Amino acid sequence: MSKSSSYKIESEFLEDQVEKDVANYLGYISRLFGPRFRLLQVDEAITGADGQFNWSGKAFYLQFKKPTGLKNPAVAAIPNVPRKNESELQNIRRFRQAQSLADSPYSLCFELRRKAKTATEFQHNVLLSYENPPASRALYVCPTAFTRADYEQAIGGGFLWRFFGRFFEAPFTFADYEIVSNHVRHQVQSAPFLRGHAAIVPHTKVTTADHWYSFSIHGSDIAFHSPEVVRRGVSRLSDFISEEIAAARTFDSLLPLDRLVASLREKANRWAGDTLANEEEGLDWLQAHGRMLRQQHGIRQMVVLVAQEKTGG
Repeated sequence: MSKSSSYKIESEFLEDQVEKDVANYLGYISRLFGPRFRLLQVDEAITGADGQFNWSGKAFYLQFKKPTGLKNPAVAAIPNVPRKNESELQNIRRFRQAQSLADSPYSLCFELRRKAKTATEFQHNVLLSYENPPASRALYVCPTAFTRADYEQAIGGGFLWRFFGRFFEAPFTFADYEIVSNHVRHQVQSAPFLRGHAAIVPHTKVTTADHWYSFSIHGSDIAFHSPEVVRRGVSRLSDFISEEIAAARTFDSLLPLDRLVASLREKANRWAGDTLANEEEGLDWLQAHGRMLRQQHGIRQMVVLVAQEKTGG
């Protein structure tokens, strides 16, 4: 075994696998809220029923990453003196140790995506531009497990959703919305699958792709390499979604559909030029925008929509 691999733990994942599993899981959760709540994904069809409501919402932009593990220095020692041309992974371990960031039994990291030959901007900077509350949020999502067996065991916790889903099959009134959302929020916080993913909001613009994010198995002690400590608190996907559900309980953090589209158009003009100029408004435009980001930048769009009132009889 080479020196460079003595402290490195490879994962069994592909980014596409992580994206598919998380998207499917979130799609299941969204059904717990009833017919006036919708999680619009790029591969979903717009139906006639969707036009019967006045929608408000918020857009989420996700980049899914596969983890690389770094062993605790107690298991694989770090040389006291940095070696010439020391690897970036060893630099990450050294920085985390110096900053007393959690690394037991291991820490995790992922690298920013390289710029495609035809791209005009780094994917990270495109993602960062969508971190624009209240219209949109952006984040990296990365598992804290390395094997498919551990990952699928966490997905298996979904039987809880099937159980709780029985209570939310019937349509509910707006008076019920806060009760339902508060209940689901607590279930999200405890869902093993969601707790098993770090959720990292991009925080700074880059001029190269030679950067990494690192974090603990609990999704805490997040660092950017650079290097700098970004956050010492916990930031898991379960926490992120729970906070967004709490913010949306009274609709204060949601924008009417026309305002949401107007805000996103400003971003789209930067990354797509006039390729979306002739698309439809509203939900159709959101779908076209999501497809553009997926095809050109590998970023997944998910739009949370809540119907506040009917448009007519």
